Amino acid sequence: MIRPTTQQRKNWQQSQRAKGLCRSCTSPVSIGPLCEHHAKLDRDRTKKKAQAKKEQIIAHYGGVCAWPECGVKDLDMLSLDHVNDDGAEDRKQFGLGTRFYRYVVKQGFPDRYRVLCMNHQWKKRMTLLRGESLPQFLAFSSACLV
Repeated sequence: MIRPTTQQRKNWQQSQRAKGLCRSCTSPVSIGPLCEHHAKLDRDRTKKKAQAKKEQIIAHYGGVCAWPECGVKDLDMLSLDHVNDDGAEDRKQFGLGTRFYRYVVKQGFPDRYRVLCMNHQWKKRMTLLRGESLPQFLAFSSACLV
């Protein structure tokens, strides 16, 4: 069997969409251009890719909360902290989650990020909101990078 070209595949998918059929099979669509079965497969694949990207990034930055004596390693509890507290700018420019993680990898894992657990992300935020200075170990330096 001869495999269709990319353009032939796109044309077929467009004709399927026009008929109200799934772009991957001939079932009626239920979610966007996909049937329920293929929509679930697509969501599952996207979640797995996002989880793998987060694991890659967290591992690169040390895989553990940078707060002294914290030691949290649970991936569900860890996130990237903006060392210079400029996260709002990144969120405006790159969004959240997978889009942001793709940016971090594409930029070669910049030094302006580190890993903190969610409790210590919150502690840092509340400290800044109260106008207090951050503990010395949270001030930016190359020593805080793993």
